[in-house]
Amino acid sequence: IYLQVTERDYTRLYRYNPADDRYESIPLPVEVLDRIDYDLAGRRAVFSGTGASTPEKLYLLDLPGKTSRLIDFPKAEQLKDVRFGACRDWNFVNRKGDTISGRFYLPVGYQEGRTYPLIVNYYGGTTPVERSFGGRYPIEVWAAAGYLVYVLQPSGATGFGQDFSALHVNGWGFEAIDDIIEGTKAFLAAHPAADARNVGCIGASYGGYTTMLLQTRTDIFKTAVAHAGISDITS
Repeated sequence: IYLQVTERDYTRLYRYNPADDRYESIPLPVEVLDRIDYDLAGRRAVFSGTGASTPEKLYLLDLPGKTSRLIDFPKAEQLKDVRFGACRDWNFVNRKGDTISGRFYLPVGYQEGRTYPLIVNYYGGTTPVERSFGGRYPIEVWAAAGYLVYVLQPSGATGFGQDFSALHVNGWGFEAIDDIIEGTKAFLAAHPAADARNVGCIGASYGGYTTMLLQTRTDIFKTAVAHAGISDITS
């Protein structure tokens, strides 16, 4: 039995064998598995996927051998001269001792000694902002426009284990709020290139609600975009 699994901000492929009740990971050359289709014999599959700065590609997967071969890169010609900002992992330990995962994108043409406005992005719903190319928001376009972009996966995000996701139960977002504020302040302290006077935040759905709640708890954000957030629980 093959399963697509949200694991941190990745989407990965696992194989489950009912005979010995064992799961094994199938390594793939993509960070986020998108669509996958299997042949009837269960020996091959075709799948598409992306990465933080890697556009969609199509692969053929040998299931017994767990090896992949590139079939097509549809936008190779279109994107051959396009430059992307570097993407780097950056985690921090919150006040409760939990490691909060994150990553950040440098502006295209980044120069040491300069400062750049910062956009802070967090989940839609309570799912992590996956490492997909494109995604809900055009992070690569923001980076191309001269922004630093910090993406964090605050408390309650799925993909980090049941205990972590259960932090949302009866919490109304306060665990996540604390992580976003604490993480943003820690990121600014660790990255002098981020302009603390020009910081924006954006999230969708539960992240939109989170955006609105953030504004009642901190004044570190100069601009806030609440996308599809709930502002009136009673209605």
